[in-house]
Amino acid sequence: MFKYRDYKLIKPNSTQKNQIDGLVDESLGSVFHETALNEIAGKYFGTDLFYLVNDKDKISDFSPVHVIKRHPVGHEYHLKPLKDIPYSGFISKKKV
Repeated sequence: MFKYRDYKLIKPNSTQKNQIDGLVDESLGSVFHETALNEIAGKYFGTDLFYLVNDKDKISDFSPVHVIKRHPVGHEYHLKPLKDIPYSGFISKKKV
């Protein structure tokens, strides 16, 4: 599993998707953070959708990550979605 500092890459289940979408609403995130749009983008561009989260059980910080499999070289991890989809970046409950 990919890990960066205290963040882990997850393929969200339905409970985690609800947490993510709820946090988007609470934090005035954009449609580009929402799980449904990112799933559509993943299907369209042929990526696997993951989220980089601070805690898989109680998500309070996250960013969408699109992964492209490049056989035999490995994988590319994109915090910025491909093509014309704007960068959504991180969402956090923390006041910065």
